[in-house]
Amino acid sequence: MALKSHLGLIPLKSNIVIIIATTSVSDLPNQVLDLEKSILYCAIVDKLGYIVASKERKPVQFIVSNKDAELGALHSAIRNATIPSWAQQFGKVYYVVTRHEKIIGATMRISKEHLMIVAFDQATNNFDEIIMRRVLPLIEESRSKRTLGNQE
Repeated sequence: MALKSHLGLIPLKSNIVIIIATTSVSDLPNQVLDLEKSILYCAIVDKLGYIVASKERKPVQFIVSNKDAELGALHSAIRNATIPSWAQQFGKVYYVVTRHEKIIGATMRISKEHLMIVAFDQATNNFDEIIMRRVLPLIEESRSKRTLGNQE
């Protein structure tokens, strides 16, 4: 018997299932929301597009169904995995941003296995500065503590 999950097939020899989560990875969305009030949402997504941790600022400004959040995470994972090889000549991609009428969304790779999705209030004019000077250093700090895998 095996349990099918987004982590793959986990063989079961009894009725006991043990789930081990990296505390820092699951706490990263909380830490990101603490960085800046204009950050409305943060999620950690695995390379298959499954949300492994998320946090949204209260009160929630936009109600997004779990299904739509999962589809958005999957789309981000696919988009990140399909960055054209020719783009590498311009250097490392720090983040990809999508500006909607009501929200600004940014996706960044935080390890070989995970992406981070961050949503900002649409009035945020300095999202680049927030990402480059606050979010990415927080990710690097987590990586240096070995709670995240290597980027490459």
